[in-house]
Amino acid sequence: MLASSSTRAGQVDLSVENRLGFDSNVFRSTNETEDGTHEISPMLTVRDARDPLEYRFEYRPTYRTFMRTSGIDGADHVARGSIDWDVTPVDVIRLSGSHYNGRQFLTEAADLGTTTVYQVNDRERLRRSDANAYYGRVLTPTLRLGLEFDFDDFDASGTSARSLTDSRAYTGSVSIMKSLSQRLEIGLIGSGRWRENRAVEPDQVSVPTSPRASSRTNVWDVLGSIRYQITPTIDAAIQAGPSFIRSEQFPNGVRGLLHDESSSINVFAVGSLSKRWQNGDADASYVRSEARSGNVASSSSISDVLSLDVDQRLTERWRVGASVSWNRLEQITSQQGLSGRFRIEAIRSAFKLDFAWTSRVFLLAQYRYTRQDTKNSTFGSNRSAEVDLHLAFIGLRYTFDPILY
Repeated sequence: MLASSSTRAGQVDLSVENRLGFDSNVFRSTNETEDGTHEISPMLTVRDARDPLEYRFEYRPTYRTFMRTSGIDGADHVARGSIDWDVTPVDVIRLSGSHYNGRQFLTEAADLGTTTVYQVNDRERLRRSDANAYYGRVLTPTLRLGLEFDFDDFDASGTSARSLTDSRAYTGSVSIMKSLSQRLEIGLIGSGRWRENRAVEPDQVSVPTSPRASSRTNVWDVLGSIRYQITPTIDAAIQAGPSFIRSEQFPNGVRGLLHDESSSINVFAVGSLSKRWQNGDADASYVRSEARSGNVASSSSISDVLSLDVDQRLTERWRVGASVSWNRLEQITSQQGLSGRFRIEAIRSAFKLDFAWTSRVFLLAQYRYTRQDTKNSTFGSNRSAEVDLHLAFIGLRYTFDPILY
């Protein structure tokens, strides 16, 4: 692989997908509105896999129209990029990032981050951006050091009490890994996160309600890490340890002497198990971490995500894939001094089938199911909502001849 990749030139790839589909719940609400859909989705990719610098950039706009529902046709945009640079034989730099700009009721199209929840919002579009920078250095043949920085921004603010809360987080971490054998590696990871949830003050003219609070959350993690190669095709890894969380609530979104503080200790963990075979692979993972709340309250949450993904190439022309995941968001702190609980649980499953008709033309089929349960007992009231969603489409993808440079 290394010998062949070093001779490859950079190239530009362009493809276009045309899809006809069905959406059982257009607005992702308890009052289901079903409709047919039509999508046009081109994708532009610029990539180069030559050593020592490899990069890949993707941009995919998708224009979706609905057959009966009016006023919601439009485009959603997803962009991703990554750079891998082997600076020296012992130093590496990895950069990656993504951006989503789309309508708030179609957030499954973003496919960014670990949480996707459906919430009522008065803003037409959401924007989600994230970036990652990693520097690694081999100190000895069995010891390596890693420095990492993450940035995550969720922009959804509107002008009413139904608006979601903007969230911005910065995370820095340091890791030290020690190889005990060719199959076993242990290590220690320390990280710190600063998150600000900002609730924009509601419009007091059109929506007479009290301004909401903003919040700031500091998270400190100390995780032990173990990676083990069970067999030549099976790998397992786990990271676990205590997390120290401190949250501050600022009434009316104004920082000052009057604010609420709370602290807690949790156990965060990341576990994964992967299996590779000749024509496919399977990955299972569990992640418990701090995340944005995903609701109108200005608070962080504990996120639990359990997922399984399987991909299999049946023949040279046929390929299938399936995935299932469970996600729970539970609010960490009270809102403006009021006790209560906010929780979202979601189950998602997907199945896809691809057929290579020719080297340039592919037939596509996909089905997704999502069920989300929301329970909210904050502000002295008990509310719950259940959202079911079925998405399906058949499509045709055409790929143009690559442009080499």
